[in-house]
Parts: sequence; structure tokens; C-alpha cells
Amino acid sequence: MPATLHEVAAKANVSYATVSLALSGKGRLSDKTRERVKHIAREMGYRPNSAARATQSGRFNAAALILPAERGWFAPGWLLESIHGALDARQMHLVLSKLPSKKITGSNELPHALRYLAADGMLMLNAGNLGQRAGKELTQAGSPIIWLNEKLESDCVHPDDVQAGHAATQRLVELGHQRITLLRYKDETNDSIHYSSPDRQQGYSQVMRQAGLTPDVCEIEYTPMQYRGFRAQGDHRLDHLHALLRGKDRPTAIVACGQNEAIAIHAATAALGMKLGTDLSLIVTGWGYLDVSGLPINCCSVNADELGQVAVQMLCDKLHDPSKPLPPRTVEHCWFDGLTVGAPASP
Repeated sequence: MPATLHEVAAKANVSYATVSLALSGKGRLSDKTRERVKHIAREMGYRPNSAARATQSGRFNAAALILPAERGWFAPGWLLESIHGALDARQMHLVLSKLPSKKITGSNELPHALRYLAADGMLMLNAGNLGQRAGKELTQAGSPIIWLNEKLESDCVHPDDVQAGHAATQRLVELGHQRITLLRYKDETNDSIHYSSPDRQQGYSQVMRQAGLTPDVCEIEYTPMQYRGFRAQGDHRLDHLHALLRGKDRPTAIVACGQNEAIAIHAATAALGMKLGTDLSLIVTGWGYLDVSGLPINCCSVNADELGQVAVQMLCDKLHDPSKPLPPRTVEHCWFDGLTVGAPASP
């Protein structure tokens, strides 16, 4: 059984109140007394009673990272590590959960969800267009929620995807590429488009036009695996890519709007006997580092560490005044250099 405050007090030969002040960091105690009490508490294996502390303070000292239950999104490991570290530095802990949208969008539902999760506020990740529909209402209701990877008028932090498309294309132009294609997928089962796709296209198009080049956007429709019963039937992505890469004026470089697109390009070039980095240059924008069959891909990646740090700071600010809208924040991408970029191949 872990030690109690009374047992720590008896061992340290001080009062219960002194132990409570020493462990909470409050009160006017000498540094020597405070450190002595903490040392004895650690030796005895004392652990704070989270339930009792929450009852006294009205705070759980926890933040819930929420993924919408209706969508097949995941939480990148680097982002989880960043959020966990930022909370731990503030003596808070992380709760990870999935919730149905109706538990989030209703101003009456959110307080129940926070109590159920024993959390003070929420970090909402990859909620599709949920924030567009409910973000303003939840802010007006004083809900402590920060939206990650959504582009809203307030209470959000998201990657600067215009910068990502711009930086990836600029690097290819500087190498001498002129026929640069932007490749993105369109989910046939979902009419809504995440802001990142048109933003990356905007950055790409800006660079192309500034260089006197014609933008070339290739959009391929497909049905995600979960809607095809995990069968390969009905997926024609490789057929589209083969046609693109066999064309007379085929691109010498591609900016891919996600890792799935980059993996498909790797498969298509391999089938056609082409070598990435030599016959075709490839840069992918998205989350994290990508290695396909031992080939490191050049990535203009979301800075997940900064995204998590900023999100936690915004949530802590939000907890001080939940009804005050916070201005949106953007995070620039970072580079992971691979082996898939080079000068255009000679004709």
C-alpha cells in the first residue's frame, strides 16, 4: 500500500499541513524543509490522490486528446510524444479517447464528456470539418477546446500548408524542373475536402506561376480500404499513375500531397522500370518521415513537435478564460532529406 500524508508527516516529524504545503509547492516553508519532506515522501512511495486533489481544486490536471469516432484518423506518434511532454512539464497528464461527434458538437454534451474523461479541456485532432460546423458555438459556450489540424477563425493550430506546397515546389524549380505535377487523392466517399489539400495546391501554384510555368494538378479519385471491405477491387490508382508517367510530356517531378500518394508513386515507377531521384523526382508533404522499401523519401513534413507544444500552451491559456477566443496559430513544416530528388533527367 502506498504511504499516506499522515504517515509521511509522522516519518518527517512535521505536521500534516506542512507535508501538504511541501508537496503542493505552496506556503512559506524553507527550502530545506520542503526538500526533506519531498525526499521522505519519495522514499515511502507516496503518490498523490488524484481524485481528492480534483475534488479540492476543481481541476483534474489532465487534457483529453480526442479523435472523432466516425473517422479513420490516427494520432501520429511524434505528435503524441510532444503533447505528452508539454503536459508533463506542466504537471498534467494526457487522456486519449475517441468520441462520437454528437458528444463534442453540443454545448450541453461537452461538459459531460469532460467529466466522463476526467479532463479539464480537449485537444481535438483531425476532426474533418467538425470545427467549421461547431467551433464558434463551442467557443461562445465557453468550452475549453483547441482544434489541431483545422483552419478556423479562432482556437486552432494547424500546419502552414501553403508554405509546405510553396517550399516543396521551390526546391524542385531551383533544381531546374519545369514539368512539375501536384498529385492528390480525392476520397470518393467524402465530399468534404480538408483545408490542407487546396492550401498545398495554392503554394504550389504560386511558385509555378512566379517561375513562368503552368501548374499541372493531377487529382485521382479512390475509395479508401475501409469502404471496400479491405479488398483491392475498384482501386485504379496505379492505372492512373502509369498513364501519367507514360505520357509524352510526362512530369520530371511530382509534389505528392500525402504519404499514400507517395507510396503509390513508388509502386508505379518500380513497375515502369523508373528510378526515383534519377528518372523522376518526388517530394511528399504530410506527416513525418517516410521510407518505402528502404528508399528514404524527401519529405516536407508537419513539425509535430512544435504543433503539440503550441496546442498545449493554447489549451492552458484557454483554461484561464474559456469564453475568450484565441487567435489561430500556424506551424511551419520541416524537412527530411531523402534520396528521391535530383536534377531533371536529360531527354
